[in-house]
Amino acid sequence: MDILGLVIGVAGIIASVFFGVKAKKLEERIRRFTWQDVENAVEYIYQKGISEYKPDRILTVSAPGCTIASLLMAKKGVYLPLHVAIPNKNGTVPKTKLTVSTTKWDIAFSSEFLKNKNEKILIVDGASLTGDTIKEVTEYLIGKGFDSDNLRWATLLATELSIDAGKAPNWFRYRVPDSSVYLPWGKVLGPGL
Repeated sequence: MDILGLVIGVAGIIASVFFGVKAKKLEERIRRFTWQDVENAVEYIYQKGISEYKPDRILTVSAPGCTIASLLMAKKGVYLPLHVAIPNKNGTVPKTKLTVSTTKWDIAFSSEFLKNKNEKILIVDGASLTGDTIKEVTEYLIGKGFDSDNLRWATLLATELSIDAGKAPNWFRYRVPDSSVYLPWGKVLGPGL
């Protein structure tokens, strides 16, 4: 009985050390962004996407994109027409001719947004993880008659995957190795999450 207790105790210590080291390595890999990081990125987006590009309208394709657009307005005094394309998990809403699908999202556009095709559009999102949203939304808008020269993307961050695949936004403030990222409002949701 004493030997069994000793074996279980030693196994418990080994497991604790093993999983403790594993948890520490995971914690070190995770990148946590603060509100100050977000404000720095908004300043960068303002300089590149607003001051230099001079868009006529802003489009967001996600809730984090709405946050970025709101910060541009509140902190930088940017008052441009703001359009919100509504993202839903694939298959949760009926698809229409105003919907574009990515590997994860069905993104619905308003018919009003699609009317003014000759204006310069700044598309704002929180992050570019795979670049699929950028690729699919850009192709959709071009197919609807928008000029590719009038479509520019800005995000807080881009992963190496989206950059290496040539599907990164025009402007992003932070380059990250993968989607192990937390913004002040929560985890950046990557493929399969």
